[in-house]
Amino acid sequence: MTEIQKRRAKLYRKLKKDSLLILFSGPLVKKSADSFYPFAVNKNFYYLTGVKQHDSIFIAFKKEQEVTEHLLLLPLDPLKAKWDGPRLEKDVAQELSMIINISDLDKLSDLLTKLKDEVKHVYFDLEPGLLSQGFELIKDYAAREFSDFNVLDIYEEIIKLRMVKSRAEVKLIEQSIKLTRKALLSAQKQ
Repeated sequence: MTEIQKRRAKLYRKLKKDSLLILFSGPLVKKSADSFYPFAVNKNFYYLTGVKQHDSIFIAFKKEQEVTEHLLLLPLDPLKAKWDGPRLEKDVAQELSMIINISDLDKLSDLLTKLKDEVKHVYFDLEPGLLSQGFELIKDYAAREFSDFNVLDIYEEIIKLRMVKSRAEVKLIEQSIKLTRKALLSAQKQ
């Protein structure tokens, strides 16, 4: 099991049965005309998926103790790739996230329609100010789309997980400190 899979498994233990977890990577924010601000992925989304692409959605459905995961991405578009750069291909996203079910973003409605009959609780990262893919506040999206369900905030649980570092994370932090020290000593000699 990879580091990211272990993180998700810990989080899934916190979810109620018959629940849906929906996390957004975040949208591109328009600057003007055809230019956008640099994209910054939602840190909780990245922590659980390893994916840094805008307009991506992670969905996990917990039925009893079994969890089904889905990652929805923008479809590949060769013309847009010429102007905006390439989008994440499904096999690369699968390798990064270790999520098997990867679909195009336009399948969201079909997926939610299929799952809604089995769901009682829906979890969102309701950190204030976060936007859904449609530039709507996530709390407003949740209230509108899931008004018949028990909508819950998973933000605090993810933050608690992120606070406790695994051995692998500690090792990366130590490597970063060593590299920073080396860079500072090199700069000092200049």
